[in-house]
Amino acid sequence: MKNLIFILIILFSTSALYGQRNIKGINSINLNYGLSKYSIGTYGSVEYSRYIGQRFTLDAGLNFENGYIEDKASLTFNLPYINVGNSYNLFTLDNRHGLNIYYGGLLGIEYLTSQRNEIEKQTIVYGLKLGLSYGYLINKKIGVSLSFEENYWHKSLIGNWNYVLKGGVKIYL
Repeated sequence: MKNLIFILIILFSTSALYGQRNIKGINSINLNYGLSKYSIGTYGSVEYSRYIGQRFTLDAGLNFENGYIEDKASLTFNLPYINVGNSYNLFTLDNRHGLNIYYGGLLGIEYLTSQRNEIEKQTIVYGLKLGLSYGYLINKKIGVSLSFEENYWHKSLIGNWNYVLKGGVKIYL
């Protein structure tokens, strides 16, 4: 809650500053935290973006989900994974607000553990993601985002379809 209040204070106190444009060659680091369909626990990610044009970026990230499985309260799951993809800027308003669609591939290791932290099952999972992201540029170096994505995991132990709702901070390098 304190983090949300801090982000809102920054957002409103710096609204007069000029935002960073999507310029070819610019890089950014994205720090995200959120919820997913299965994680009654934690979702987090660190992503790197490289702007390859006015509207396109290449993205790569490290992600982690963990939590309890709703119908099997005695089991928890952990899912560290990487994602590689591309995003396309649908529109930008006043060089501050932007709406992006993104897509990509996923690769990770999913494992279920018992209450005694013993690994019950594990598997390598891979899949695809499709998402929509709203971004607000606070100033030339910092932005915030809210994203919704749908992930399809092939060979998942807990379910093939998983949505993720995440918020984050983008730091331009």
